[in-house]
Amino acid sequence: FFLSPVVGASMTTKAVFRFVKGLEVASSFPATKSSTPPLLFVHGGFHNARCWSEYFLPYFAEKGYESHAISLAGHGQSSGKDSVRFTTMTQFHDNIKTVIRDLGIKPVMIGHSAGGGMTQKFIELNPDYAQKLALLLAPFPPHGGLRIFARWMVLQPWDYLVTSLTMNAWNTLNTPEKLKLSMFSDEIALSEVARHHANVDDKESMLLPASMLYRFVDPQKIKRDGFKVFIYGGLQDKLMIPDEMRTAAAEYDTPLTLFDAGHDLMLDLRWKECADAMLRTLEEQSSLLSTSSPLRSLD
Repeated sequence: FFLSPVVGASMTTKAVFRFVKGLEVASSFPATKSSTPPLLFVHGGFHNARCWSEYFLPYFAEKGYESHAISLAGHGQSSGKDSVRFTTMTQFHDNIKTVIRDLGIKPVMIGHSAGGGMTQKFIELNPDYAQKLALLLAPFPPHGGLRIFARWMVLQPWDYLVTSLTMNAWNTLNTPEKLKLSMFSDEIALSEVARHHANVDDKESMLLPASMLYRFVDPQKIKRDGFKVFIYGGLQDKLMIPDEMRTAAAEYDTPLTLFDAGHDLMLDLRWKECADAMLRTLEEQSSLLSTSSPLRSLD
């Protein structure tokens, strides 16, 4: 185990990193054992567990929730970097299953961006692996991300041209200036973005976003299985714009909660407002949560 430098975290909730079958997992624990189920955070493209360990993991642990974040294969310090460009959603789902089995209890799934899309598909296909509550930050909408990529192309046309020619989207994020343009609010200092840029990955799966270009998940099935899905978005998000997030939330019959932030809600200046809204949802929807172990149902 080793401790990560988490800004503002108390020593009792600072994130600890470990490995589960080659997968990097960051965890923060409440000071006293909680009766609530754990939270499992799933990152989006070019991110890893460190996007959650900075603020969210210690903050949710301080509020009584055992909190974990996975670095999917090929991300962070997880194995699989050589093959990450051709890793599929199914393979990433297997990563999530591995970590859930290690936890020994169904978590509340929390996903961001492509990780939000992946989380939707995961609970659709694997309803027995998760609590009946999922929280999504600026996720790929159920109807697919084609318009999202069209907006990104308009936002960074030359970078996107290089991406199309090289089949590698890293050039759209390879400087702090580019990361701020697409992922953060106007108000955040470039020096702060540069600090976050040091933690992003320079390789990403090309197959994962391709699998979510068009409608890829059935919210009706997810609702029939008893799940409630809540979505949080940023007013300054240039990719998952508010109107698109409203459409996504409507498919789940739940309200959209918006903040004056960019795409990376968990790292932007108003991260605490987002976290507090999620904590309210966890409290208000606590009847959906159970601390019973799922191990027997997962065999």
